[in-house]
Amino acid sequence: MLETLNNERVEMKVTLSYFIEPNPGLSANVDAQRYQSHGLRFDHQRRREPVARFRQRVNAAERNGRRPANEPADPNWMLGEDSVSAGSLHCDVWTGPAVDLLDRDTLCVKPVNGWWRNRASLEICNRKSRYALIVTLRALNPDVNIYTPIRTSIGLPIPLPIEIPV
Repeated sequence: MLETLNNERVEMKVTLSYFIEPNPGLSANVDAQRYQSHGLRFDHQRRREPVARFRQRVNAAERNGRRPANEPADPNWMLGEDSVSAGSLHCDVWTGPAVDLLDRDTLCVKPVNGWWRNRASLEICNRKSRYALIVTLRALNPDVNIYTPIRTSIGLPIPLPIEIPV
């Protein structure tokens, strides 16, 4: 579908939501990393970035001791990497030509620091965290219908238009 849209501008909205366990300590209200049990962030594969390089960029365990060269941030994100990242609900919107999303099909959710990291008890360190990740895509041109071809290709019925009696 993206290939047929070519240079038509689209928006990809990514929303990540998760629950944090607040630190019961008194000093936690000063520092976000001491308040939240853990943090999560999302990252998207950059244009013309091979998946192996993307994994090295976002995951220290994949780097084999060397960090990939810094690449400039993707300017198509509304807020970008330097936006305020406190809290447990993160949302950003990528806008650009549909064809630019063709080779960018990998998105990851990655952990960031929190007070769980400093706990000696393995019970706390090995806890699992549930999250919701919602990715939506829409064409900015209202005359472009991206949903009907996708529904047809995966075998879903096409909903009939809703008629409102006058």
